[in-house]
Amino acid sequence: MDEAFSAWPNSLWREQASTWSFDPVDTSASFDVLIVGAGYSGLWTAFHLLTHSPHLSVAIVDARQPGFGASGRNGGWCSAFSPMSLDAVSAQSSRASAIDLQNALINSVEEIGSIVTENDIECSWCHAGTINAATNPAHLARLHSTIQHYRKYGFDEDFIRIQNVEESSARITVAGLIGSTFSPHCAVVQPALLVDGLVKILLSKGVHFFGDSRCAQIQDRSAIVETLSGRHVISANWIVRATEGFTARMKQFRRNVAPLYSYMIATEVLSSEQWSTIG
Repeated sequence: MDEAFSAWPNSLWREQASTWSFDPVDTSASFDVLIVGAGYSGLWTAFHLLTHSPHLSVAIVDARQPGFGASGRNGGWCSAFSPMSLDAVSAQSSRASAIDLQNALINSVEEIGSIVTENDIECSWCHAGTINAATNPAHLARLHSTIQHYRKYGFDEDFIRIQNVEESSARITVAGLIGSTFSPHCAVVQPALLVDGLVKILLSKGVHFFGDSRCAQIQDRSAIVETLSGRHVISANWIVRATEGFTARMKQFRRNVAPLYSYMIATEVLSSEQWSTIG
């Protein structure tokens, strides 16, 4: 519906996943909860709301389809590491808040893994940890600095630790490897399949999905949604804005969020022989 999206290439993750085609909003409607955005933020919000209060009527609208944005176009990992340092978080809030955030991130990886297992979501989930490899002394010094940073906030070797060359080489093969850090609090996932798994669960719980329905404005207890057939109003007792990086496309929130993005390089599928040389 939104011509700005027509030039976007399909995500490679989608080649293994479902292609959703939920109908757009075609009339005014009313629900207990309206969630704007069918990415992870919106899908997880609906999942936990209905786990806590299964009687709620919930609708999710998206300008395209579930997982079209970053939730279906990411690096395929679930990490307990924030892009902000704990020092930066502490400076903007408090030391206690920084520690709480880090613990919440650790718990999130565990919880997502548990939900994937309990609901038999086939998304290639593998909770095996993460390695940051050093190939020169300056890099190794930065890794030691990272360790000290986390120690300052009370996170010990169970969270992240230094590995010597022998320990590092047992996990991964890197030319010139002189050491690394390892943390168990990271997993890999096929993100589009995780989206699909959540959508299927929510459909079974009675969630109403609307695709190709761009939210133009959020009001106190209603939202104006634009489709090819015109403008429609959806009323709700609670409205969740889960638009994340697309928030700036809504005029009323244009200056609330500065969307950032990065590029990824995709290889051909690696053979077993190639994987054996990596570790």
